[in-house]
Amino acid sequence: MAVLDYHGRGPRLEARRARFAVPWGRRVGHPEDMPDSPLKDFPVVVSFPLHWGEMDAFGHANNTRTFTWFETARIHYFARIGLTGPSGAGDERTNRDGVGPILKATNAEYLRPVLFPTRLVAGCRATRIGTSSITLEHAVAGEDDGVLYTRGSCVIVTLRYATHEKVPVPAELRAAIEALEGRSFSS
Repeated sequence: MAVLDYHGRGPRLEARRARFAVPWGRRVGHPEDMPDSPLKDFPVVVSFPLHWGEMDAFGHANNTRTFTWFETARIHYFARIGLTGPSGAGDERTNRDGVGPILKATNAEYLRPVLFPTRLVAGCRATRIGTSSITLEHAVAGEDDGVLYTRGSCVIVTLRYATHEKVPVPAELRAAIEALEGRSFSS
């Protein structure tokens, strides 16, 4: 029987993790502290532990959790550009004209399995601002080792909630995204 350390690590788990590991050697923190991280260019990065309940029968994180991790990073991104209050809800969801974001499409590419125990970081950044949509890129990596586990994207449409019609991305929203990203986007 293997003796596990405080974090539940033991020889068998370490052998499993070694099959999927990439050399890293630095701890991930804020984007400006991550010069070698796959998330170094993401303006919003959220850190969280992998919970045991997120595992599936195959011994790795269930694929559906990825979309929850993407959503968590996206909601933090929205908060940074003024689309949500601290709780993720409230009058800040829409502007004074009742225009706000709605998810149109999302996808994920799974690069390697996420094994328990680990801490993860999820990032979100804008890659395109169209007439009535915003494309966001997501990525999930190991906080301690920088292993890139999954990446994906989503399309957010700006919607007038009262009529359920898409509308142009408001100028103030475009400006907030450009300020956060530190660059301008052409339409």
